[in-house]
Amino acid sequence: MKKFEFLGEALCLDFLNTLHDAQAEDPEEELSSDADLAAWAAQAGILSVSEAGRLQAGDWRNYVHLKLLGKKRASPREDARALREVLRQMFRRAARDGKVASRDVETLNLLLKRFPVAGRIDRSNGDWTMSWESRAGGAEKIFYAIVKSAAELVASGRWRAVRECASDTCSWMFLDTSKNHSRRWCEMARCGNRDKVHRFRARSRRARPRKAARP
Repeated sequence: MKKFEFLGEALCLDFLNTLHDAQAEDPEEELSSDADLAAWAAQAGILSVSEAGRLQAGDWRNYVHLKLLGKKRASPREDARALREVLRQMFRRAARDGKVASRDVETLNLLLKRFPVAGRIDRSNGDWTMSWESRAGGAEKIFYAIVKSAAELVASGRWRAVRECASDTCSWMFLDTSKNHSRRWCEMARCGNRDKVHRFRARSRRARPRKAARP
């Protein structure tokens, strides 16, 4: 089974990271099929193994697509990719402008309206807390969890900590939860070390003495 990585510190950012090097001419796509979407949702903890298994077997009955593509019909995979791009551009605009655009908030609100939810009060750490969970199943359950995660980042103000990997060949996003807010890489063991090696080699080349020209 395909294994996905979860380094974003937020569900919606992990979802964005199912596309590698988004700015490349031929980016690496992890959501190549509807079954991949179901597998990702199971590994993300959105679906149970049995729920994901039914979807991977092709049971997408009663699926109503998100209409983000301007098409009358779209597959769950196509909707997932369209939603991913909407959220990627939203967080990039927020990082660039230092604020969340009103149009992006409206898009999130329109998406949230599509999912039936139920409120529930539970005790947590000696106090009562309110939570909202989707009544939807299958693919709608997947999309609700992603949209809810993005909406919570915006509403809580934590969108200000969203970063994009500093590597020139990586577009993964993550929530910078470091104490001094200095995290630059999606993962130091991969992009951070690669960049260090690249810079070391560049310095070494610059430091090499030039060969004297032959007379």
